[in-house]
Amino acid sequence: MHTYSRAGNYTVNLTVSNGNGTNSNSAAITVQKAIPAVTWSKPADMSYGIALGSTQLNAYSSVPGTFVYTPAAGTLLTAGAQTLHVDFTPDDSANYTKASKNTTINVLVIPALPAANFSTNVTIGTVPLSVQFNDFSKNATGWDWNFGDGINSTQQNPMHTYLAIGNYTATLTVGNSNGTNSMTRKISAVKKVMISNLSGIYNNRLREASPENIFSNSSFLDVGEMSGGRYRDVIWFDLGEYPIDTQINNATLSLFWYYPNSSRIKDTVIEIYRPASAWNSSYACWNKRNKGIAWNNSGGDWYDNNGVLQGSIPYAALTLKASDLPSKGYCELNVTNIVREYVSGKYSNTGFLIKARNESDNYVAFYSAQRGNASEVPNLRLVYS
Repeated sequence: MHTYSRAGNYTVNLTVSNGNGTNSNSAAITVQKAIPAVTWSKPADMSYGIALGSTQLNAYSSVPGTFVYTPAAGTLLTAGAQTLHVDFTPDDSANYTKASKNTTINVLVIPALPAANFSTNVTIGTVPLSVQFNDFSKNATGWDWNFGDGINSTQQNPMHTYLAIGNYTATLTVGNSNGTNSMTRKISAVKKVMISNLSGIYNNRLREASPENIFSNSSFLDVGEMSGGRYRDVIWFDLGEYPIDTQINNATLSLFWYYPNSSRIKDTVIEIYRPASAWNSSYACWNKRNKGIAWNNSGGDWYDNNGVLQGSIPYAALTLKASDLPSKGYCELNVTNIVREYVSGKYSNTGFLIKARNESDNYVAFYSAQRGNASEVPNLRLVYS
């Protein structure tokens, strides 16, 4: 018995002999190339829109070689049952023939679900507020708008007007034969925005070096420290004309800086606090807040933005660098929080207490309500609705 390990054409010779002599005979043997076994299991179903890859194109053979797939990896198949083909070329082409194999795969169509999407030309405005709703949904065949105020629409791109003040949730629900999908946006209809500029009615300087002196008619206000003495101020604006339901969008206190004309040793950080008690401009000074009534703390009693008595977290702050010089213009502080507290009735309006954070070598001065020039006096600008 003999086994041929390689393909080819062979000649077999047989020679026999005995005591009388020998004899020979030959025969031709042809060993054909083997057909390699290619195994390729039917791939699992795949969704339409997913490209062919190694998950589907995964045939293998019992011998080394190269696989060429049709369609190739990366191909997007159409929906339905599709035929996949592979050609296999063995590395040992002397002993193995090429081979091929087919299999099938089912490409499934995913239902086209609707996807809600829309935009609006505005999201906030004053009443009556007209809003244009623009649909950008996909795969939608029907539209159901709920504007959040009891009104609905089935138009694709409706226009809707909000007549009452309020915060609304507009919802778009789109649908097709495969299902529905929703999206929401917030719409705010507010009062008409107004702007007021108020001038300070009362303001007093609090001067440590003259603790009993009343400075209600000075043409300036001052903060910080100079020559061993500290300076603070209280100022009051009349907010009585604004009802408690007024929405204060912004409040800015403006102080016209005029002194000093040279640089200071240290920065000046201007801070705003809420006076702890009402004060009388005719008597307020470093030691007293009213006739015969002393501050609990010389130099004024205050609450900070966290409601802490004599606290250090100001309602507003502004840093004036030591090298900065007056620019003959206003310095602005955002006092929105404290004004909201006054207008809403959370606290009685006791005005503003103005001081420097670190009262040391950082004296600055601003014009007061008694300046006489309307373009330079303290100003409170309100934006409200």
